[in-house]
Amino acid sequence: MAYKNKAAGRKGSKKDTDELRRIKLDKEISNMKGKETVNELKEKSLPVFGTLQQKRERLKNYYGISIESQSNTMKKAAPSNKIKKDSTRAAIDQINKNREKRRRKMEEK
Repeated sequence: MAYKNKAAGRKGSKKDTDELRRIKLDKEISNMKGKETVNELKEKSLPVFGTLQQKRERLKNYYGISIESQSNTMKKAAPSNKIKKDSTRAAIDQINKNREKRRRKMEEK
């Protein structure tokens, strides 16, 4: 019985170890200089173009580290785009209404 408990404990600790390894890799990648990042990308046969942040994100994706900052940024950007689209749509509708008013006036004369 004691052996089974130890084995069960190991399974849980393996998940913890994987998580710790990912955190450590994330920190290492975040602290890499430009040339180090490019060399690592070349070793993994990944594209080496883009900004340093994009290169780091590419490495994190390769190692399976989720990029929370990117998803948060995308979530924040979506509502502002929607507002812009709505305001643009409202401006277009207003222009169309004004055009119709001018046409009616021209027809009356």
